[in-house]
Amino acid sequence: MTSDFKPTIKLIESQTQKSYTEHAAPMRIIADHFGGSIFLITNGVTPSNKDQGYILRRLIRRGFDNFSQLGGKDISPLLERIVDQYKETDPELVEKFETIKYTILEEVKKYIMAMEKAKNYIEKKYRIDNGKRIGDELLGVKEISADDAFILYGTHGLSPTQIKSLGYTFDDLAFAEKMKNHKDLSKSGAGQKFKGGLADHSEKTIMGHTATHLMHQALRDMFGKQLHQTGSNITTERVRFDFNFDRKLTDDEILQLEKTVNQKIKANLPVHFEMIPTSTAQEMGAIGLFTDTYQETSKIYFVGGDSKNLTENYSIEFCGGPHVEFTGLVKSFKIFKQENIGNKQRRIYATVG
Repeated sequence: MTSDFKPTIKLIESQTQKSYTEHAAPMRIIADHFGGSIFLITNGVTPSNKDQGYILRRLIRRGFDNFSQLGGKDISPLLERIVDQYKETDPELVEKFETIKYTILEEVKKYIMAMEKAKNYIEKKYRIDNGKRIGDELLGVKEISADDAFILYGTHGLSPTQIKSLGYTFDDLAFAEKMKNHKDLSKSGAGQKFKGGLADHSEKTIMGHTATHLMHQALRDMFGKQLHQTGSNITTERVRFDFNFDRKLTDDEILQLEKTVNQKIKANLPVHFEMIPTSTAQEMGAIGLFTDTYQETSKIYFVGGDSKNLTENYSIEFCGGPHVEFTGLVKSFKIFKQENIGNKQRRIYATVG
């Protein structure tokens, strides 16, 4: 045990009623990962799906995994101990402690929600076999398909190790092949054609991207399937969405559109993608741009259901992503402007969060 870790390790031993001698590796991971997380947050990093934010998210989640597996319940005292240990050399840790604590606890809350949603998805799917229930109890270790493991990875943000920690096994080679195919598709640029005009992959921009899918479907429900997206541009500040329409939306129509999108946000619907043959996706009713340039297999985002439960979907779109894992993470949706951009085209500006 290094001297830097001693105060934290002693607290972990007290909280988990486990000894360092028998559980050295996970205790070092807990101390190291939460310590690293605290310093990243102090330097302005927040959990996200990209760059330093992704590293922070993984540190928090892996630290929490090990803490939970040892029987730990409350990480707050652990965070306090780490900050107290370094307060003399890094006084800004004390000044920013509430932000540090809130950021880590919120990420843990999101992670727990993602784990529960993942388990619910698997339990619901694997209790049905050819239309017949196969029992309400799940086996201690259940084998799932590599396809479903990849959904848990892509939609819920769970690593293969975290998926297995839920008690599921899957074909590692088949999963690795899916990962390779997905990376090859991204590198080829095919996925980038359908990014949706994202300025970056920050958390706020990703929230706005998901909101455009909800708005797109709400507009089609209001005015018919002939309406479709013609462009978009999404930044951390606002969502800009273009669509074919020949008149200004009334105030009542704007209010109805906002209400529908916010209802779908409040419903906290799951959002995930699947790699599906393009012809199959079109038969499902998936909507999107550049339909004449799709390759044989396309990335399809489902809001509310999946390819096996089409009636549960609110939206099905061709899209390269990324998106939030659940619509509730968008938090809120507000339209602040609309304008005519010519040739029977309208543009809507909105904010999220």
